[in-house]
Amino acid sequence: TNTYTYTCFSNSILCVKEGKGAEMLLAVFVVVLATIFIVWRHFIALDLTLDGCDIPSIRGAIPFIGVGLDFISNPNQYLSNLRKRLGDTFVVYMFGVKMLFTFSNQGLKSLYAVRESDASFTEATKGLLGLKLPKDILKETSLMKFHKGLKAKLIPTYIESANFALIKHLSQRFSKEKQGVFDVFAEAKKAVHAIGLSCWLGPWAVEEPFCSDLVSAYESLDPEQGFQDLGSLAFTLLFRKWKERNALRKMEQLLTNQWGNKSVNDLDENTICDNFSSLHFLHRHLPIKERLKQVAVDVFHFQLASQANMYAGIAWSLVRLLTEDPKYLQEVNREINNVRSLYGDEYLFQEEALGKLVFLEKVLMESIRLAQQSITLRKVHRGDIVFRTERGECVVKKGFYLATLSSITNIDEDVSGPHQQSSSPLTAFDPQRYSSDKMSLFREGSKGECGPSTFGFGAHMCPGQHFAVLMSKITIVRILSLLEMSPLFKEGRVPVTSVGALARVESPCVVEFVCKEGLIE
Repeated sequence: TNTYTYTCFSNSILCVKEGKGAEMLLAVFVVVLATIFIVWRHFIALDLTLDGCDIPSIRGAIPFIGVGLDFISNPNQYLSNLRKRLGDTFVVYMFGVKMLFTFSNQGLKSLYAVRESDASFTEATKGLLGLKLPKDILKETSLMKFHKGLKAKLIPTYIESANFALIKHLSQRFSKEKQGVFDVFAEAKKAVHAIGLSCWLGPWAVEEPFCSDLVSAYESLDPEQGFQDLGSLAFTLLFRKWKERNALRKMEQLLTNQWGNKSVNDLDENTICDNFSSLHFLHRHLPIKERLKQVAVDVFHFQLASQANMYAGIAWSLVRLLTEDPKYLQEVNREINNVRSLYGDEYLFQEEALGKLVFLEKVLMESIRLAQQSITLRKVHRGDIVFRTERGECVVKKGFYLATLSSITNIDEDVSGPHQQSSSPLTAFDPQRYSSDKMSLFREGSKGECGPSTFGFGAHMCPGQHFAVLMSKITIVRILSLLEMSPLFKEGRVPVTSVGALARVESPCVVEFVCKEGLIE
């Protein structure tokens, strides 16, 4: 009779005769060995220590998952509780990742000062977005297209395109329906889709059926859809991103048809006045098929960048104006009338005039601050780096992630309270806490500049901030000028499970509207 003998460290540890039950016993043996290995790796071999100073850590009781389940159930509450137990800087282990969280002023300054080449935002987000997006979308790591696409000379074109898109969108939406109800977030998202396509491609992009077809393809790729619906994400993984790959091909086909037979050799970088042509010029060195695919990827990136936070910022601003003290909405309307009287009826087409809507910008910044749920992530990927914390300097090893959560730091009185200009608590909505010139929360000369965040800090500040603020102002002013709105809800609430980007809302924020007299102009 054949026998199976299994040896470990030169010792026979299992001898099983072939026959009934042998396979079952073998399977049990393999499971036991695997369990021993996993437990050993999690509780003994897993090294969460950092050289230099004593940083507390927590690994959780479940191998690989670590504290992940506790974190995703309520990220804010969980990390706040850990701060009370462990202090402002600590290491957590979840879903196979070692993360150094910091919430102190010293830690935040170190986090925002770290170079992308040493601890990368791009590398940190690739793994997460890779669950949803095809690899072609994640290959591109350069921010050059954003710096070129958002250069100052294109801003007037974007302002004109955004106004054109909004006039068309709002006219179609409200020309027949003079009163009714709508959800603020859903309506803001549609408006920002129109703005984005008009800016990144051209005014022609809001024409039907192109607009609906491209938006449909984008929505199939949008990570927001996947991570809000875990069933959808499971479908994506099960079918190996089949739907997403088809959506990207659809975007490429639509954009290729619009480009037609144009030649990049006819483009002059000094005279290009639209982003669509700029993207083709940027990739002029690629073979035509690769260039057309890369332009489609870039258009997706631009639309994702504007949709990820801008529509939510607009929606939260409207929610705050409709539900907070009426004096804020009155002040915004007073400011709009003053700027119109100074610059004329075409003031929304003028960058200088938009800059004069200072109080509206304060409302926008404060709304974003209170809804900001961004988890700032940097992956240490080239070698060990020195990181300063309130406990002293520590050496963070390759493979660790550096992190903080804006929803905590943005309302932290210990970090920012002593430095801010306003006396109101950071949990309260107070647009006047911002200065009128630099939109800073902090007193002149203060060193608390790494506390509350709306668009990030330093080298990691969002390159699209100026664009986003201008587009948000145009959208909010046009909606307020067109509609009288009454909220059918008491307040907008951030979901407790929310983490990453600007928060969406727990339940629809429905308003009752009546169109004001006059035409949309």
